[in-house]
Amino acid sequence: VRWVAADTEFRQVFAELTPAGHDGLVTGTSGSVRHLFYAALYVLLTEFRPHRTLLVVTHNTTQAAQIADDLREFLPGEPVWLYPERELSVVDAVAYSRDVIADRLRVLQHLANGQGGVVVATIASAVQPVLGRALFDELQLVLREGQHLPLADVATALLRSGYERTELVESPGHFAQRGGILDVYPLAADKPLRIEWFDDEIDSIRSFEPDTQRSVERCKEVRIGPALDFFVAPARMQMAAEQLQAWLEERVRLTPDLELRERLQTVVGEDIQKLAAGLPFFGMLRYEQLLSERTYTLLDYLAAGSVVGLDEPTRLQERQRGLEREFREWLASGLLRGELAAGALREPAWNVVWEHRGLAGIEFSVFARSGGQRYRFVHNVTTKPMQQFHGQMNVLKAEVQRWQNSGMQVVFTAASAERADRLERVLADYRIDAVRAAVFTPGGRVPQIVVANVSAGFELPMQRLVVVAETEVFAAKKKARRDRAHQELSNAERIRSYQELRPGDYVVHVNHGIGKYLGIRTLEIDGKHKDYLHLQYAGNDSLYVPVEQIDQVQRYVGAEDKEPKLSNLGGGEWNRVKQRVSKSVRDIAEDLVKLYAARQATRGHAFSADTPWQKDFEAMFPYEETPDQLRAIEEIKRDMEKPTPMDRLLCGDVGYGKTEVAIRAAFKSVMDGKQVAVLVPTTILAHQHYETFKERFSGFPVTIEVLS
Repeated sequence: VRWVAADTEFRQVFAELTPAGHDGLVTGTSGSVRHLFYAALYVLLTEFRPHRTLLVVTHNTTQAAQIADDLREFLPGEPVWLYPERELSVVDAVAYSRDVIADRLRVLQHLANGQGGVVVATIASAVQPVLGRALFDELQLVLREGQHLPLADVATALLRSGYERTELVESPGHFAQRGGILDVYPLAADKPLRIEWFDDEIDSIRSFEPDTQRSVERCKEVRIGPALDFFVAPARMQMAAEQLQAWLEERVRLTPDLELRERLQTVVGEDIQKLAAGLPFFGMLRYEQLLSERTYTLLDYLAAGSVVGLDEPTRLQERQRGLEREFREWLASGLLRGELAAGALREPAWNVVWEHRGLAGIEFSVFARSGGQRYRFVHNVTTKPMQQFHGQMNVLKAEVQRWQNSGMQVVFTAASAERADRLERVLADYRIDAVRAAVFTPGGRVPQIVVANVSAGFELPMQRLVVVAETEVFAAKKKARRDRAHQELSNAERIRSYQELRPGDYVVHVNHGIGKYLGIRTLEIDGKHKDYLHLQYAGNDSLYVPVEQIDQVQRYVGAEDKEPKLSNLGGGEWNRVKQRVSKSVRDIAEDLVKLYAARQATRGHAFSADTPWQKDFEAMFPYEETPDQLRAIEEIKRDMEKPTPMDRLLCGDVGYGKTEVAIRAAFKSVMDGKQVAVLVPTTILAHQHYETFKERFSGFPVTIEVLS
């Protein structure tokens, strides 16, 4: 990165950056090489303007994650933040994800503290409204040991900042008070805090584990930021409540549709009460125009002298047009359903991205763009994408020789030390000289091998640099799994929060059986308003479950194409069902105990420990293994190495890596001189697995055939 940053022409590009308008255009870059130039731009920024931020705006979440991953490789030790986007809908609380809000607040707090770094955002997340910078600073609670500050004042401040009072603190955004002890889980923190008072003086501050509630580390001083990324001062909320009340009364008077009137009074009426109370809540964004005179965004948190990089402006414009269309369709639909108030929500301020709030801006595009007169400078970079060698080492050897003859510095990258070791051995086998290096060192003609998870290689002829990713030598690049793959699934999915349910979902209540979830209802009982889960049972009977009893409800899991029969409330039907199931489970358990006893008494083959080839074979897997996958592989290997025959069932959704688990077990078996048969139900699947096994076992002396 510093080698590229030292390039005379590129330093001139940085020198030309001024705060006004679209200052510059860099063409000819894409993929990892563009990300390298982002990193070089940040290096120059820190050199001449310390504690400033480079904001990179791209078109979608996948691209943003790829840019952030590459920048973390290119800028080790530097803060690189991914600023996620909210869902488009702001009507339902379901649209809010605590994790997304926490990630957004971490970025805002980092910037508000005056720290620099790189922030990668999508065009959607960059324009989404946030609370104003002045209010954010005002709501920052700084607590330190020995400080005189009444506990009641802190609790009031937390409520005003969007925190929710609970009995036990387990999730970010919650706080609990017990006598002179306050537990709070800041959204921007890794662990919750336990603060103890002696009279009005803070006696101690400790972080603790939410699962065990045990203290971990003592803190002299902590900073607690807000729990929501959008709200306004209470006075402004109360003013908006009055305006909204006047609108609602007029709209209800002019609406002949009784169902729509009821919906308006329920949805908007409840929000008016919350606004009048002056406490922030999920869904406030639908009244953003009433609540704030102007829209504040991420760019308002960037310090003067920061730089905004626009990643492929043509793609940004396409994405913006799509988002504009989605927003208007969603807005029209919400108004028709009676879930939105006309004139209460303004359209996203797209211009803040293109004008970048007076900050220096630089666009990166593959091709030159029309209207070049608006750029202060245009800089073209000559690059070439790296070819895929697919294990053809003789071709790679010829290319390395050509690069060296041209005076190019060659760098091989590998995602881990194990993969770098394998790459070094293979290159040595084919007499391709290369040396291991902790970090890339410019100069010298011998290719270097460094540990770096770069998404793709490239050539930079002007900078005399060639980067070859190890996955381009052997196989396709490692692909990250979807987030869902990191979640442990079971047939009885416990619901942690009502926000995980959608109206229409089938659920099972531990005492009442199968019902249909219809949504959250607020009921007044004994003069108190409480939220309840509304469940529908057979005969249109209703059951209202307090939200704090969510642990008694589980999501129903059954055949995907068959709706379950709803249970009857009352009577003994559900208890009889549970008794029949309990008896069946006992019968199955007895049979299993006998079967397991017989299997434990049987002797089998104990496979040998993993060989070096096994490690090489597993390193060639072109995906990032999930935690569940790694655990299954480890447990199966452990079973294979025991003298007792293995008896195991592996379950998982389509596309989540069961085949790779079987492939690794098969390879381990073959390495011990055994044959492996893989049985599948159809001819098509047999041929699909045959091709998969052939591809994975390529390069190893293993015979694979298909029999149908």
